[in-house]
Amino acid sequence: LRVVSWVQGEVLVREAMTPLLARSLGTKLAVLGESLRDFDHEHKDQHIAWDMQRALSLREHAAHIRDRALRNSVDDVLDEFERRGLPGFRRLRRQVIHNDANPDNVLVNNEGDQVVGIIDFGDLLDAPLIVDGAIAGSYLRDPRQPLWLLQPFVAAYNEVTPLTDEELGMLRLLLRVRLATTIVMGHWRSAEFGDDDE
Repeated sequence: LRVVSWVQGEVLVREAMTPLLARSLGTKLAVLGESLRDFDHEHKDQHIAWDMQRALSLREHAAHIRDRALRNSVDDVLDEFERRGLPGFRRLRRQVIHNDANPDNVLVNNEGDQVVGIIDFGDLLDAPLIVDGAIAGSYLRDPRQPLWLLQPFVAAYNEVTPLTDEELGMLRLLLRVRLATTIVMGHWRSAEFGDDDE
């Protein structure tokens, strides 16, 4: 039995994302981070497959990616993360983060122009703070204008919680790591559980 409280709002429709909504998400995620700054819990170091700090373990499942070019891209991202990202994590500020601000966990108002809540704290863990921004930012994709949604999101986040130069310098790589994680997990689950696995 799971008991939850009701949070007013509608789940964010990814295709409905606008710069105004991206800005609202940046603000809301930063405020959530501020709220979690001093939070502590005995299970804050839980082991979950989506933990970016453990991204190198994705290599064991990357063999499920049959498309050679896509597999090479994922390998390149993980190699760069091993060289530059993981060592850099030691220098970044850490705290408990939400760790899963994907559109299914973001609630918007009826007009669809303001983020009113973030739900599902099951992936909560202790990690570099910028990981939270990278995860949310990885869903702000527009292939025609890559920075169209990311720029207002980061700017709004930065107004609430100023990001260091090192955190900003790491953001592009961490966005790519999250996308690589999504690709590997999708191919691995498809191979393990079949195409009907939601």
